[in-house]
Amino acid sequence: MALKTTRYPLQRLLGTNGNRETWLASDQEKQVTVKSLFFGSGAQWQEMKLFERSAKTLADLNHPRIPQFCESFWAEQPEGNYFCLVQQYIPGQSLEERVKSGQRFDGQTVIKVAEQVLEILVYLHAQAPAVIHRDIKPSNLIWGEDNQVYLIDFGAVQGDASGSTMTVVGTYGYMPPEQFGGRAVPASDLYSLGATLVYLLTGLHPAELPQKNLQIQFQGLVQLPPRLERWLEKLIEPAIERRFRSATEALDSLSMLTRSKSASAGVVQRPTTTVLPPNGSRIRLASSPEKLTIIIPGRNIRLIELPEIASALVGIALAGLFSFGLLQSGAGLVWFLLVWAVALGGVAWKLWPLLLQTEIELDWDRFTINHRLPGLLTLRHIGATQILHKVAREVIWQRKVYDYLGTENDTYKFTYGCTLYEGAKKHIFGFGLADIEQEWLVKQINLWFGKSD
Repeated sequence: MALKTTRYPLQRLLGTNGNRETWLASDQEKQVTVKSLFFGSGAQWQEMKLFERSAKTLADLNHPRIPQFCESFWAEQPEGNYFCLVQQYIPGQSLEERVKSGQRFDGQTVIKVAEQVLEILVYLHAQAPAVIHRDIKPSNLIWGEDNQVYLIDFGAVQGDASGSTMTVVGTYGYMPPEQFGGRAVPASDLYSLGATLVYLLTGLHPAELPQKNLQIQFQGLVQLPPRLERWLEKLIEPAIERRFRSATEALDSLSMLTRSKSASAGVVQRPTTTVLPPNGSRIRLASSPEKLTIIIPGRNIRLIELPEIASALVGIALAGLFSFGLLQSGAGLVWFLLVWAVALGGVAWKLWPLLLQTEIELDWDRFTINHRLPGLLTLRHIGATQILHKVAREVIWQRKVYDYLGTENDTYKFTYGCTLYEGAKKHIFGFGLADIEQEWLVKQINLWFGKSD
């Protein structure tokens, strides 16, 4: 094969793969890359379809770290035809070339690479339909002379909405399990990025590393901060449902880690400060860059609740008289216990918000929620902070309102609370607080996470 083109004089061969070549060429006063697919007797139609799809996709993209598309054209030559794709040339080295030349990437440099690639993926996956690269690997990431990371080679790109094809594309070691079955989703690119980061850290091809339950085991080969290690582990989860759901989520989680590190890197740390709650509130909140502590004590009885609480206590007294009568009449222990269960349940429903104390602690590794009934019991939940993705004030239950005759109408009474989302789990707290207290709590938690709402 010997591609010749007068429009773009070829300068040197950058790479070759079977019947595909990539050339450095000139276009007047600037340099471009010319990628060619030789379409001779041995050409495969599937390769042609992928090449055309790559050209069409690139023509629709506009991102500062994706080489700009110039044009595509056919070049007719005596030995056969060439389909050519012309793009902006990015001077620099691929990440694979840098590793093979002896460079080892530390945690900070890997974070920089991850952030920049994730920003590109956020853009690609936001297209309609989502553009899935399907072949992210060290040789397709260029460290430019401007110290920016560029994503190249969209030859395996998937731009349809179906999420599945009949052809397996990608590179062994960097492909997630689902891609072997011809299925690719946005989270597939996240896995490939994670495998690439493992290569940068270890200098070893992911396929050379041991696996456990299909997951790449890199932990013993590099020293990383525990939070960064867990973040990377989640990126290369074999099961899609255990991976980050999107590039945006992965980037947000990584930003939390870097924010925590930068906040704690200085010699002088910002002290823990007490944030004042709304006037009249008994909530206690202490905040620092490393930790957020919230204590919600049992609240005071509101005047409007006195009749309901009094009626509940009267109910206990009546239950005592009624259950004593049941025992005297020989009705049995079951009826006795049933009456008391109903009576005590009603009282607990009224007194629970008054007695319950909730304590929430968050740092950049984990969070703890304690619900305490003083002197009785403590319910505790511990989880990973990086899994938290939302806190909101919302309706936690509703019930229909009946008139004094017991007739049902179309009116509902809503009870609001604060909800902390841990993946698919929901942790409810503060349901006995006033509206303004709940809104303030949600705002303070979001501010600690670096969100504006």
